[in-house]
Amino acid sequence: MDIWTIAWYCLWAVLVLVAYKLYEFLYLPWVTWRRYLKYPNAWVTDKFYPFVGIIALMKKCIAEGKFRFQFYIDEIIKRPNIDVIITQFGPFLMYELSSVKALNEFEKIVPDKIDRNDDKGLFVQNIVGNSFALMRSKNDWNDRRKAIMKTIGINFASQYISLMIETVDSWAKTVSIGAEIDLTLELNRITF
Repeated sequence: MDIWTIAWYCLWAVLVLVAYKLYEFLYLPWVTWRRYLKYPNAWVTDKFYPFVGIIALMKKCIAEGKFRFQFYIDEIIKRPNIDVIITQFGPFLMYELSSVKALNEFEKIVPDKIDRNDDKGLFVQNIVGNSFALMRSKNDWNDRRKAIMKTIGINFASQYISLMIETVDSWAKTVSIGAEIDLTLELNRITF
């Protein structure tokens, strides 16, 4: 393979990447913005801001000396019947529920029971096997949950309070008053 063939493939790879990023940052948010303009219970910005989305509105609010999300508050006050806010934040499209009605409708479509082990035959199953995250929900699930919650609960942790006080007291004796300290390093010394 000569250098020109490699350069040609690299050029195509860069073009494909640029096309995908344009699709991700520009086309998809624009199509979504156009689609939701017609719905009275959905809020999208009055103007399409390519690539940055609501970051432009945030910068405008900051420049005016307002809270950076003041445009949200103003829009909700102006149009209290808004159920969903659709915004672009960089490459991310966000669908934010802003009313109880929208939340109730969303909860209706969310399944009541989400079971694990839907990853059979996938790559992740080969790596992690039947780990805690992938274990099938059984009758002993509640027992496992209770055991974990007990270990991080206040009643279990309270038996270590005296040890914690002794550790912090011994550390405090080593610190000089008025001296600069690296808090991260000192907290690591206390906790480990």
